Amino acid sequence: NTLDNVKHIVKINTPVYANDSQYLTMHISGKHYGTIKMKIKRARLVDFLKLTKIKLKYPKAEQMYKESTFSIVPDYIPIDNNIANYSEMGLETDEFSKTAKGDDPSEIFDIHEYTDGDKISRIHWKLSAKADKTMVKDYSMPISNSIVMLVNFDIDTKKENYMQLYDTIIETVATISNYLISNETPHKVVWFDEVKKELVSLNIIDEETHGILVSLLIQASLYKEKDLSLLNYINDTEHFKCGHLMYFSANYGNSVSAVMNDNDLAFRYSYMYVTNAKQAAFETDEFAQVIQIEPNHILQSIQDMCL
Repeated sequence: NTLDNVKHIVKINTPVYANDSQYLTMHISGKHYGTIKMKIKRARLVDFLKLTKIKLKYPKAEQMYKESTFSIVPDYIPIDNNIANYSEMGLETDEFSKTAKGDDPSEIFDIHEYTDGDKISRIHWKLSAKADKTMVKDYSMPISNSIVMLVNFDIDTKKENYMQLYDTIIETVATISNYLISNETPHKVVWFDEVKKELVSLNIIDEETHGILVSLLIQASLYKEKDLSLLNYINDTEHFKCGHLMYFSANYGNSVSAVMNDNDLAFRYSYMYVTNAKQAAFETDEFAQVIQIEPNHILQSIQDMCL
C-alpha cells in the first residue's frame, strides 16, 4: 500500500506442463483503502527434484516484471440523514449547477411556461408580454458553498491502528458525499495535498465527479503538521462562506472551531472527530457540534446528524 509502504511477498509454485499454455489468476485483497502496487519480482523454472533453478529470460521479459497498480475503495454505508436547505442564506458563489435548479435568484437556471404550482413571484413579466403567455423563471442551485467537507490527513503514524483512522475518514467522507449526490445536493470537498504542497478543492455535482473524488482521496498522503487543510483553506482567497462546514480530523482541539468561526467560514460547523477512543474526552465546543466517529461504528456515529 502506497500509504504505509509495508511490503508483502507471496511465493507461488505451480506445475508447468510441456507443450501447453497456462493462465494463473491471483485474487488480491487489502486490509486498508488506498493504491496497491504489485509486481513479479522474479520467476524461475525448477525441476521436479529442485536440483536446477533457471531464471526466466526472453525478449519481452521486462513486460513481465513491470509494476501494476490497483485501488481498494470503500463500500458506501446506507445512511438516511436529513439534509438542510442553505439556499436562502444569501450565500455568495461563482458556480452554479448545470443540471439541477435551486432557489438562488442571482442566476437563472431555465425559463418555462407557467404550470400549476409555480410561484407567482417568479413570473418573467417582460418575456410573458413578448410571448403572449405566462413564462416562469427557474433559479439556479449554488454548487460550491452550501456544504463543504474539509478533510485533514494529519494522522500520527506512531498511533496504534493509525491506518484504521485513515480508513474511517475515507469511508465517512465517501459515504456522506455519495448520499448527498444521490439526493441531488451538490457540495465541495477540500483537502491539502502533501505531495504537491497545495490545496485540492473539488466540486461534487454528479456520480462522475464523486468517482473522481474517491480516486483522489485514496491517493492522499498523510502529514505531520496539524490542520494543514484548514490553514490553507483560510488563506485561499477564492473560498466563500458556506452553509455547513464539516471538519474531518483524527485530532481534536476546541481552538480549531474557534478559528473557523473567527474567519467566518460558515453559518454552521460540525467537527467530525475520528478516534479509536470509546468515549473521547473533550470539552464542550462553543462553536461546533462535535461528532465522535469510531472505526467500524460509522453509521451509529453519524446517523442522527443533520447534513
